[in-house]
Amino acid sequence: MQTQRDLDPKAEDIVQLRQQIFQECQAVALETADAEALLLGLSFQSRLLPERHVWLQQNDSHRGETHIDFEDRTTNGNWDNTVSRTIVYSVYAAAKLVCAWLNGINKEALEQLIQD
Repeated sequence: MQTQRDLDPKAEDIVQLRQQIFQECQAVALETADAEALLLGLSFQSRLLPERHVWLQQNDSHRGETHIDFEDRTTNGNWDNTVSRTIVYSVYAAAKLVCAWLNGINKEALEQLIQD
């Protein structure tokens, strides 16, 4: 059986990201199987606002780089319902943004949080 110590460093990053998100917003973040096909990806749905989803994917070639898509499935702007995208370089920044979106922050406030 493989332990976390035996994981590839990139897989360790995704494990740490999952742990940080659950530590900061377990009450609102429901992990979904939507990103199951992605080796280094996660997806979460809001327990408060079920139309809100977040996709996270670790960059295969740049360790520590996480791409995040924030979705609102009630919008029809894009084919994938993405209202914002960003790249972050720490699990803490990723968890902060994910928790804010899943808790109901509006798009404008999310964009400001991304800039800060």
